[in-house]
Amino acid sequence: MKKFFVLAGFLALLPCAPALAAWQEIPFNDQVTIYVDIATIKADGDNIQMISMLDLKTPGKDPKTNKAVSSIIGLNEFACGKQQYRPLDVKLFTGNKGDGTLISDEKLGNSPYEQIVSGSWVVGVYKTACGIK
Repeated sequence: MKKFFVLAGFLALLPCAPALAAWQEIPFNDQVTIYVDIATIKADGDNIQMISMLDLKTPGKDPKTNKAVSSIIGLNEFACGKQQYRPLDVKLFTGNKGDGTLISDEKLGNSPYEQIVSGSWVVGVYKTACGIK
């Protein structure tokens, strides 16, 4: 019975997972702060998956719900040798650093790879993920 309560307590913390992540800041610009959680890196050959967060200084709007978005947490996969990435899971939050209300949780497992464009937010995340592998 004790094991059940320990497991139930752990499962109760899962919705708080973004707050428990070991976020490391990647410098970007004065509008967005980018964070990565290198503890989430999973490698499969030349492909690397890692969770990152975009923390907006000024809220944006979710085009689907028209609600204010202050942070975006996503699981991305990087094709390191090809300098490409694709989003696999994207969560939008009303608060900064994954706080507030979850607005959207979209699974994108079959999304196509995109070329990483110089100057975009994904460059620093790509360099972190592919530099660690």
